[in-house]
Amino acid sequence: MKKTLFWIAITVVPLIAGSIIYLAFRPTAIVSEAIYGLFDINPAYIETPDNLFWRFIKYYLGDFLWAFSLTALVKLILGKGKPQSIVALSIGISVGFLVELFQKYGLIPGTFDFFDLLVETLGAILSLIITIIHSRRNENEKQTD
Repeated sequence: MKKTLFWIAITVVPLIAGSIIYLAFRPTAIVSEAIYGLFDINPAYIETPDNLFWRFIKYYLGDFLWAFSLTALVKLILGKGKPQSIVALSIGISVGFLVELFQKYGLIPGTFDFFDLLVETLGAILSLIITIIHSRRNENEKQTD
């Protein structure tokens, strides 16, 4: 039960939080438009002060959380081990890079942003670090029982 709650907390919760950020702060983003259209509701928009904190929340935190969630999910599916960790991290970072690259060349809607690449990479790395620490703690607890 404890293990299941951990995996839900680092896969589902960041994904939902990232979606809420897009819906609340970026109603014209492709993700927001898709969700609003799916449920046939009018977009809402939250006005924020124009400062660094709110710009980070509005433009980068959602991407960070999605990369975090994706990396954790891939790690969960692949299991523990160094090769699995490398693959999970590679997928988490690569998806972010592909999305940004596709945006840069107009293959998908959006705007290329170097800082998106940076926060997505940080999200993937942090996710992997947390999953590795959690796995090691579980192994230590099992050995002491």
